[in-house]
Amino acid sequence: MHRSIKKTQKANKKSLRNVSLSFSKQLCEKNIFIKPGQKICPSCRNLCEEKTKITENESDNELMIELDSFESRNVSLSQTNAALDDLGLTPIKLHNLPSHSKGLYCKRKVEKVTKGVKKKISKALDYDIEISEDEKEDERNFIEKAEDFDRLVGLLKEKLMFVGRSQKVQILTLEPEKSCYRISGD
Repeated sequence: MHRSIKKTQKANKKSLRNVSLSFSKQLCEKNIFIKPGQKICPSCRNLCEEKTKITENESDNELMIELDSFESRNVSLSQTNAALDDLGLTPIKLHNLPSHSKGLYCKRKVEKVTKGVKKKISKALDYDIEISEDEKEDERNFIEKAEDFDRLVGLLKEKLMFVGRSQKVQILTLEPEKSCYRISGD
């Protein structure tokens, strides 16, 4: 008698039968964990079989719930694809899309939809909203950083023209003049 099924007074040693792999999987679905190949008595086996049998009402209800969720998902997907088509964007494609790529795909699709909606609204209102204020500020910061970088490179080029080899090596390795790791012996 297996302890997860029920406790008996006496251990039964006669007519014990091995549990098959498929029967063990069925039992696992019902939260009865018996290893494949383990021996159980006929009364326990009958009890397990009763627990694994699914009534027709339960299976019909589960099937209807799955069907409803599948239909609602398909309806929402078709509505979303119709809206994307109205925006002039490609529809959502789920064929051969691995589960680990869904997050990235979703982010990219949302970005495209956002840009598409902005374009449609700006066209409808006859207002140029291609670049928002945040994006303009980011672009200005990027340009300023590029200009700063160009100035630094220009200063480095000027300095490298007038210094000796050891100082060039020091500058190009970006070692500060007063480094604690510098070997004293100059």
